[in-house]
Amino acid sequence: MKPQPLPANLTTSHVEIDEQHAQLLAWARALVLDDPAGTESERRRALAFLLFYVERHFATQEAAMRDLRFSGFERHRAEHTALRGQVADIARAASAGLSLAVGERIYDLITAWLPGHVHEHDSDLAAFMRARKASIPPLPGLDDLFEDEPDLPDWMAEALAGTPER
Repeated sequence: MKPQPLPANLTTSHVEIDEQHAQLLAWARALVLDDPAGTESERRRALAFLLFYVERHFATQEAAMRDLRFSGFERHRAEHTALRGQVADIARAASAGLSLAVGERIYDLITAWLPGHVHEHDSDLAAFMRARKASIPPLPGLDDLFEDEPDLPDWMAEALAGTPER
């Protein structure tokens, strides 16, 4: 999915972090596209990738923070943990059926959470990483997700049950 440019309030001036945030928003938007031709399986596939991407994005940031001994690591990780829990709750509810309304709940959650998180946490991390010329690895794309089954947390695997094979 091709991301749109990030709004100014979501940029950190760290290339990899900003690219990953743009991808997150693109996949969140895919959940709320009111396409009459869209099917539940297509929404479930978008949700699968979004959940995977959120998990991997957080994991790569947390690994970088740990490796670089970033002083805000614990507080930053706590923010990630809180969002993981909220998304997991919605995803579990979606296992019974992924309606457009469920997609909207996830989209609203992510778009409401991200600006504050970027401002309070990711901007500091990005400045810290830029000062050290540090980067985070790129995340795999959609084809990589379905080509090789990732090691997903139990809640995510349950939420994705029924995701169509490619």
